[in-house]
Amino acid sequence: MHWLLSHEKNIASTHALFLNFNDYTIDLIKQGEYTLILDEVANVVEIIEISKKDLNTILEKYAHVEDGLLIWDDMEYEGKFSDIMRMSLNKCVGIYSNIALVWCFPIEIFKAFKEIYILTYMFDAQIQKYYYDFYDIKYDYVFVKKINNKYIFTNEHQDYRYLINYKDKINIVDDEKLNSIGDKETALSVSWFTKDKFVKDKPLINKLKKNIYNYFKFVVKTPSNLNMWTTFKDFKKMLQGSGY
Repeated sequence: MHWLLSHEKNIASTHALFLNFNDYTIDLIKQGEYTLILDEVANVVEIIEISKKDLNTILEKYAHVEDGLLIWDDMEYEGKFSDIMRMSLNKCVGIYSNIALVWCFPIEIFKAFKEIYILTYMFDAQIQKYYYDFYDIKYDYVFVKKINNKYIFTNEHQDYRYLINYKDKINIVDDEKLNSIGDKETALSVSWFTKDKFVKDKPLINKLKKNIYNYFKFVVKTPSNLNMWTTFKDFKKMLQGSGY
């Protein structure tokens, strides 16, 4: 990658490549005045899966915590924590209550690019948006507009009709009889279906099937072409019924 950057080549990669960036990488990006085009958002904050025992080992032998960040001390280290070492050297690994490691995308990487384009939608509902806000990174919205069967970029906010009044199409059924299918948090989970599948007459699944039928037939009274329902694929046939 560094060879490509040093020769100012165009580079296409997965988001995972960013995990291997270091100070030298950032310097090469700045020197080449690169433009970054992200196809969909990158995961800018993630929980690092690690056991309490391993975390204690790291803190006792190889690193310490400073201002909430994991600071790696043993520069000669080689072993199973090498990935965490590399990320901590980029100052992007935080410690939460001494029980969890949180990886945060190094903001210096984004700052190294001359321009950045993110191809996405519903940006306001994404963690990455608030990540930029936290670091006071300014951004502009660019919309897509269709003119004479051609799509162009525009700064005008587009009114996407298919999203309007979407919440009005969702109805919450507050009916005790129809909802009396399981009180545990695991109700309607895969294990719930699997367990009942091997019981004679499948009492819970058949009750759910009956409730679905009663909802469409007697509550909303809609034809089958307007009814949408979902379940786990393996149990679809067990719940299928007339009218939905």
